[in-house]
Amino acid sequence: MRLLYKIAALFTGMVITAVAFTACEFDNSPEPDFPTFVSYAITAECKVTKNMPAQLLQDINAWIEANRKIYDKEMSYSTGEKSEFAKGDTEANQKYDVFKGKFEAYLDSAKVKLADGQYGNISTPVTATFIMYARRQQGKETLRYDQIEFVYPDSSSEKTQE
Repeated sequence: MRLLYKIAALFTGMVITAVAFTACEFDNSPEPDFPTFVSYAITAECKVTKNMPAQLLQDINAWIEANRKIYDKEMSYSTGEKSEFAKGDTEANQKYDVFKGKFEAYLDSAKVKLADGQYGNISTPVTATFIMYARRQQGKETLRYDQIEFVYPDSSSEKTQE
């Protein structure tokens, strides 16, 4: 009977030892200090409106939702320095230029629709302030930023860049 207890104690000790060794992490492979993906957002939003038809604002917001670019790019970085993101930032700036051109063209087409009466009879000037930006989430870096003043019936919209 004593031998049976010794064997059971030995078996229990081996199981506990095996559990202890497998529970410890012996993986010494280097892991990155930061995630290997970088998130970018290229979008626009309306900050202020005056006398804008509700349907026009809904249409503009729907266009922004359909055309904005929010994506993750695989990129290894270790310190978070701006230079480590140069390639991804350049790509985001190129996408921003395309988005900006399309958005400005869409706002011009909205003025044509207003002139055609598609949003009802406009008796007072319609104004809105839109901001467009390209932003990198890591480091909360704003890569590009533009503000557009939408004015109807004035045919020239003022554009300022910060």
